[in-house]
Amino acid sequence: MDITYLREHPYLIGSLYFFGIWIVLFILNKKDKKEQLVFGIIGGVLGVLVEQMHLNDWWRPNFIYDFPIHIEDIFFGIGVMGISSVLYEFLFKKKQKSYSKLRPTKRYKIILFIVAFFLDVGNSNFYSCNFYRNKEA
Repeated sequence: MDITYLREHPYLIGSLYFFGIWIVLFILNKKDKKEQLVFGIIGGVLGVLVEQMHLNDWWRPNFIYDFPIHIEDIFFGIGVMGISSVLYEFLFKKKQKSYSKLRPTKRYKIILFIVAFFLDVGNSNFYSCNFYRNKEA
């Protein structure tokens, strides 16, 4: 592989870095493989959706091929979510507490609404942030 190809595709290299760590954790981690796989799949789907939001304003990387769904986004999402789901338990050999019986509070719902507004697909993030800043002035 030519070194100029690597320089032109840093997002691919970074995504493969996280995906490689995901594979190593998947091989070494005996008890949380299902959790890592489920969160990896969720992350792969979310990686594609979140990248579309970032392409509007801040991020314009070179992709391997020109198609709306990029393999780099999938690798990055799988890697980051899969690593995040099991890294603490793998490193410290401690099981996290389950909080499945907790119900969302009113504060949580308000924060979720605000985050959803910032993720509005019709507006770019820049305009959404400026909308809130100008409302306070």
